[in-house]
Amino acid sequence: MANGHESSSRSRIAALSEAGNGMPAFIAVILENCEDVMQQEMRIQQKKYDLTEREAEIWMLLRQEYTYQEIAQKLQISLNTVKTHVKNVYAKRRSCQGKEKFWC
Repeated sequence: MANGHESSSRSRIAALSEAGNGMPAFIAVILENCEDVMQQEMRIQQKKYDLTEREAEIWMLLRQEYTYQEIAQKLQISLNTVKTHVKNVYAKRRSCQGKEKFWC
C-alpha cells in the first residue's frame, strides 16, 4: 500500500503529464524534488546561523552561483539591498566560524 508521499508524487506526475508542457513528467518531478531539497537546506541554514528568511534565500542563490545583479532581478529588490543582506549573512556566518568550517 502506498503511503501519502508516494500518492502525492504519483498525483503530481499525472498532473504534469496531463499538462502537456513539453517536459517529461519524470524530469518535472526531479526538478520539484530538487526545489524541495533546496527549501529544506535554506531552512537549515536559516536556523543554524540565525538568518532572516530573505538572508537565507539570498545565501542559497549565492551558493547556486547567482550574481548580485541576478539576485536583485530575481527577487525584485535593489542591488544595494542584496549587498546589505550579503554583508549581514557573512557577518552572521563569521560569528560561528570558531565553532565550524565557514563554508559548510
